[in-house]
Order: sequence, then structure tokens, then C-alpha cells
Amino acid sequence: REDSQWLEVQGVVRSVSISGDHNQRTALKIALEEGKLTAFVPEGNRQRINLLVDATVTVRGVCGSAFNTKGQMLGVTLYVPGMDQIHVDVPASDAPFSMPVHSIASLMKYSLSSNYGHRVKVSGVVTLQSPGEGFFLRDSTGDIEVETNQEGSLLPGETVDVAGFPEAGENEPVLMDSTFRKIGPGVSPKPVEIDAARTASPEMDSTLVRTRGRLIDRTLLSSDRTLFIQAGSNVFKAHLIDKRWDEDLFRLQEGALLQLTGVYLYQNGEGGLSPGFRLVIRSPRDIVVLQKASWWSIRHTLWTLGLVVVLLLA
Repeated sequence: REDSQWLEVQGVVRSVSISGDHNQRTALKIALEEGKLTAFVPEGNRQRINLLVDATVTVRGVCGSAFNTKGQMLGVTLYVPGMDQIHVDVPASDAPFSMPVHSIASLMKYSLSSNYGHRVKVSGVVTLQSPGEGFFLRDSTGDIEVETNQEGSLLPGETVDVAGFPEAGENEPVLMDSTFRKIGPGVSPKPVEIDAARTASPEMDSTLVRTRGRLIDRTLLSSDRTLFIQAGSNVFKAHLIDKRWDEDLFRLQEGALLQLTGVYLYQNGEGGLSPGFRLVIRSPRDIVVLQKASWWSIRHTLWTLGLVVVLLLA
């Protein structure tokens, strides 16, 4: 309804990035009370633009909409002719890591506070990093997923400060558009022992856990390394983020009893399926063989029976 019209909106700048084929414009992601939009501005003073992150701004420009091939609207954009059409109503803090520290558990209640929509600071220990996406963080009150575009490797056990925007995730809060700084090395956090045969629990989402189950299948491609694990009547996937060659991983036999350590991601049941979970595993070192596979596994038994039938019919 507002497409191609001059529009004025107020919101909080969530991130700043370069856009366009020739890096000729800046994209501002802005959170509004009713949603989000992206405002495109001709490239200006980079230092000044970066200071807009977490500022409350009023922006004026021409509204546009993005649609997919089916004519469904994907999002709203605002084309801003210049920086003079961006007014800073409330400046952002120039020292986000000097903000008071919030506990991870308190972020569940953060939406009720007067500062909702702005970034917060949390501190904790890294449990797992997924390159190019973000990492998982633990403090004394809980665990949380942190999404960030900031480059830099993080090791399990490292202590970091994070400044990010809390959002309601599918099950637990997520810190979006985050920045982080390393504080120092630490001790890798102890995983929570769970019984994978029990019903999946949304309270365990984003938590570093340790469990066991039998390997029933696997996909070991350069881009996808997934183990299919059975525990009781439950079957779950264990995704390995470390894509480097590991001979021991390829030697795993179906039917082996494994101990697995990884981040628990709860999955809501859809299409009539029961709720479940998957594990994200850091490296092959988080996979321990507790019991080797019996040569007389089900697959070998069926293969043998098939061979007998062939021999009888020959």
C-alpha cells in the first residue's frame, strides 16, 4: 500500500553493511515496532554511519517492496536520497562493552523492559562456534545462541563479552547482529549429561550436552557430515561442523555405541511428527566409541540371508 510513496519511519538501527555491485551504497537494517526494514543510503562518511548502530533514528525515503517469483512480498525497503534524511533521535552508546552485564536468563524478560529494541551486553564462555554464522555462549544462568558477522575464531572455553540485540527465537532468545570481544582463555564448560531416549526438551535448547546412542547411518561428504543416532525409540541427527579429514570418523561402523558431545538444538514437531532435537558437534574429538559394532549387525544379517537365498536359487 505504501509502495513508491515517500515515507517516514522511526526505529533502532541494528546493523550497517555495504551493498551494491560496486559497494556504492550503505544498507541499514532498522527494527521498527511492527517489524524490520532495510534502508539504502548512498555511500557517505563510513565512520559516521557506523556510529548509527543502536541509535534511534527517524528516516525518510521512498518505500519499495521485494517480491519472490510467486508474487509474495519478502520485505520492505526504504530508498533514502542522502544522510540529511536520517535524523538521530537518541544517539547510540559509543562504548557498547561498557554497558551493564545482563545474565542470559534475564533476556527472557527483557522484552518487558523500557529499553526493549536496543542491544544488551552479556558475558560468558564459548561452548561452540559455527564459522560464518555465530557461536553459543554460556554463563552461570544459562546458554544462548549468538549470531554475528564479525570475523575471528573462538575456541571452546574462551571468555567473551557480547553486545547484541535480543530476539525471541523459536524456543529460546537469540542475540542478533552481535559484536564481541575476547576477554581471555578459560576452561571448556562441562556438558550436561542427558538421556537421548527421553522426550525432547525445549528447555535444553542451545545447551552443551553429552549423550549416547547407536550409529545407524551416516552421510560423510565434504559439505555434509551427519551421523544418524538411535537412542531407545528416538532417532536424532548429529551434525559435525569441522569438515577437515579425520580417518577415525570414516572408520565408524554402523551399530557402534557412541558417546557424543555437542550443542542441543530443540526441534518442534511439524506435520504430525513428535518433537525432537539435533546435535551440533564441534570436532571428531567429541565422538567417542563406547562399544564397537557387532559384525552381526542387522544390515549384515540381512545381507547374509540374501546371500543364502541367492545360493539356494542358483
